[in-house]
Amino acid sequence: MPYKKYGETFHKLRKQKQVPLVYFEEIGISKTALSKFERGETMLGFDRLSFALQAIDITLEEFEHHLNNFSLSNIESISDDIFDLSIRADDQSLLELSKELEESNYKIFSLLSQLARRQTDCGVEELASKLDEVRDFLYAVNIWGYYELCVLFHSVFYLEIDEIVFFNDLCLNTQRKLFNIPHYRTKLLDLIYRSINLLVQKGEEEWSSYLLEKIAKYQVPHTMANQNFKNLTLGYWEYRFGNHQIGLKQMQEAIGVIEDIETDAMANYIVNAYNDLVRENENRVTKH
Repeated sequence: MPYKKYGETFHKLRKQKQVPLVYFEEIGISKTALSKFERGETMLGFDRLSFALQAIDITLEEFEHHLNNFSLSNIESISDDIFDLSIRADDQSLLELSKELEESNYKIFSLLSQLARRQTDCGVEELASKLDEVRDFLYAVNIWGYYELCVLFHSVFYLEIDEIVFFNDLCLNTQRKLFNIPHYRTKLLDLIYRSINLLVQKGEEEWSSYLLEKIAKYQVPHTMANQNFKNLTLGYWEYRFGNHQIGLKQMQEAIGVIEDIETDAMANYIVNAYNDLVRENENRVTKH
């Protein structure tokens, strides 16, 4: 049963807190409904589960850690693997990971692993077919959970400009209640700033400004890494569309922090990426 682990984990935590079933009737959850949930027969909706966890003084983040035995979830681990291998341009490992994911029924992430390779023996039509499968998945999403955010995070480089804006809008508009879950919020911000940087690179001043203003309006809390990525993004926007020197200084300051707090692979990837972007912009200016 897909719900069994959720119910069993909640049952253990409730027992540990010595909270009786009848207590939850005060927040609109009957003994019968909660018993069925704890036995894995049904799943509580997001709002009801959130209220039930509050009743036993457990946060959503803590509950998720208990679900995953205080380790990264499968999806989080897979997403991190694809990202780490792609920034190191390790095509062979990405191919091997793709095969493992295919065998484990992670079809979409298998496709994303293949798309992340710098060099591939796939033809144009085969690559287009793989991307169409990813697109079909994204357009079929109704609820943007962590799994779907990870898929979109790895897909934005292959989407059209209007699709990038459309999907970012969907995430921001439909799932604001999940902003309270730290790891969801972190991945959402990673996605937003990655998308904005891509739009800036493509010269999309209007759409990049639109997303920057939208995420600012929601006043979403940032981790140190998120805040630094934001500063880097704002610097790049300023460099491309505003004051060239101010933007360059902002980017250099953000990169200095990145070199202090990120892994060597991540720092090198970001430094090289932004050096390429600066060279690209200078060449564009020179031609005009």
